[in-house]
This record gives sequence, C-alpha cells and structure tokens, in this order.
Amino acid sequence: MWAKQINALANAGYSDIRDIPDGVLTNKNHQRVWRATTANKEEVNLTEISAIKDWGWPRYYIDFETINFAVPRWEGVNPYSQVPFQWSCHIHHADGEMSHIEFLDVTGGDPRRSCAEALVKHIGQKGILIAYNAGFEKRVIRELAQMYPDLSGALLEMNERFVDLLPITRAGYYHPSQKGSWSIKAVLPALVPELNYSDLDGVQDGGDAQIAWVEAAAEKDEKRARIANQLLEYCKLDTWAMVKIVEVLESKIKPTY
Repeated sequence: MWAKQINALANAGYSDIRDIPDGVLTNKNHQRVWRATTANKEEVNLTEISAIKDWGWPRYYIDFETINFAVPRWEGVNPYSQVPFQWSCHIHHADGEMSHIEFLDVTGGDPRRSCAEALVKHIGQKGILIAYNAGFEKRVIRELAQMYPDLSGALLEMNERFVDLLPITRAGYYHPSQKGSWSIKAVLPALVPELNYSDLDGVQDGGDAQIAWVEAAAEKDEKRARIANQLLEYCKLDTWAMVKIVEVLESKIKPTY
C-alpha cells in the first residue's frame, strides 16, 4: 500500500516528503513522519512511552544471534530454522547497578543445548525480559524448549515475561534522521548519537554475524578468537543500545505531580 502511495505521489510530481502539502497523507504514521521531517525535529508521544514507567525490576535486555542453514547441519533442525549460537544480556537492577552476561559458541558444533543451559542458569526468575522485536527472541526460546523438555519449564516461563521495545518506540518516538525506519540501527543514532554500529570492527549487522560465525567455526586459535571478539562486541552493543534507548525515552517522560 505504501509503495502504491509513493508511486502516486511521484506521479503527482513530489520527489521530497517535505514538498507534500498538509492534508495529502492520510495514514497517521505517514503524517507523523511528514510532520517531523518538515519541522526537522523529533516527535514524542509521551502517552505511548509512559508505559516504560510501569516496568518492574530487574530488567533483562536480551538479544540473540542465529544461523539458518538451508541444509541443516544438526539433528532436529529444519531447513532455514534459526539456530541460536550467541546471546547478550544487560541486566539493570532496581538500585541502578548494571551487569552484563553473554553466551557464544563458535566451535561449529550444535550450540543449542549449551545456549539453553546458559539461559536457564543466568536469567533470574523475577523481572522482565526486554527485546527489540521480541517475537524473534520468544520464538528462539520456544524452539529450544521444544527441543529440550528438561529445560522447557524454565525457558517457557521466560517467554511469559517479555516486553517488546519496538512497538513502544515506534508508537512513541520519531526523528527525521530515521528516514522512515524504526530499526534499532536507525533509532539508536537518533536517540543516542554517541553510539553507532558503524564504529564496530568487522561485524555491524545480523548478516555480518552469520558470516562471521561460519568463518569462526572454520578457523582455529587466534583468528577464531579475533572473530569471536567481533561477534561479542556486536551483540553486546545490541543490548546496550536498548538500555540507552530506554534511558533516553524515560528522560522524556514528564513527572505527573
């Protein structure tokens, strides 16, 4: 539908969103992008982001990296299934203390069991889990639970505590620099300009991470260690990015007294 509207606007002679007159765009989200772009300033919906105030503690900011082979390497894996080989988690406690835990398996073996065990070991039974597009993380955990019945109870309990940061950010914040995108890589430099994925060495997105995993699994010693470090730094930034995004959004919520 958006593509059809773009074509219609182009046929009407508009090549820049800032040239579109007020009232032409009817979709509320498109109108928001138009307002912020023409005004060249961020637009914040305090009602939408105020939900963050109700989150409990501790807060587990978590992100997975996965590999999806067309021809599975391991038993019990379907073609193109997302197999988790890595996760990062920043833990924010009620007293302000921040800690970080992570998991990475670049041996080339099946990483699923060790990944699931690490989750059960390190993710506490209280507090919320926060992800950006949480449906992906929940699916990965659900598939691990199906694979390992002895861990399924603890894993599925985690899934009941997820909060998705993406729809809150999408509904509550927009900056012209995002250029119509609410991916974390578009939102992060808008809200936290001192952080940027382009500053990372080697691995800067999920596609890079998959390629790096394959390369690391085929290497040994120093080269494998170097690639592993790149993977760790990338995934760590994913969860730290969520921490900082929430921090900035919380700062925009006005006190209600």
